[in-house]
Amino acid sequence: MWGVDFFASSYVISLYFSSRVVGGLLSTYDLSGDKLFLDKAKDIADRLLPAWNTPTGIPYNIINLRSGNAHNPSWAAGGASILADSGTEQLEFIALSQRTGDPKYQQKVEKVITELNKNFPVDGLLPIYINPDNGNPSYSTTTFGAMGDRWRITEPPFPIMAPVREAGHRRRNCTDSAEAVAGRLEEGKSI
Repeated sequence: MWGVDFFASSYVISLYFSSRVVGGLLSTYDLSGDKLFLDKAKDIADRLLPAWNTPTGIPYNIINLRSGNAHNPSWAAGGASILADSGTEQLEFIALSQRTGDPKYQQKVEKVITELNKNFPVDGLLPIYINPDNGNPSYSTTTFGAMGDRWRITEPPFPIMAPVREAGHRRRNCTDSAEAVAGRLEEGKSI
C-alpha cells in the first residue's frame, strides 16, 4: 500500500511510527470514515506491541516490525528506555482503543504511566532515561528538549483523554514539575 514497505527488515523507532504513522492513519480515518485507515493503524500498532514486553511495561524504543524483536539503543544510558519514546504513544493508542473497542492498546500505555508514577520524583522532573526492567530513572539529565519533549507534550492532556486511577496524581505531577522548574530557575540552577 502506498508503495511503502512498512515491514522491511530494518528497525524503526517506535516514537516516529506510533506518533506519526498510527496517529496519521487515525486522523485520516476520522476525516474520511474509510475503515481501511483504521485497519492499517491497528495493524501497525499490533506490530509495535512487542516493544512493551518488558518486566515493567515501559517500552523498548526500537522495534523490527517484521519480526517483533525490540530493544533499546546501546548508547542510551546502558540500554535504558528514553522518556520521550516511553511517553509518546498515549494519545494515539488510547484513540485506537476508543475507535476499535479493543482495550489492549490503552492498557499498554496506561501501564507505562502507572509504572512511572511508582518512582516519580518529588519535584516531578523525570530524567530522560528510564530502566525498562525495574522502572527506575537512570542517572541522567532532565530536559524539556530532546528525549524528554514528547513526554512533556503528552503529559497535560493524558488525564483528560484517559481518566485512569492516577489522573489526579498526574495533574499534581504537572504542577510539581512546573514549580520545580521555576524554583530552579529562580535559584540560578539549570534544569
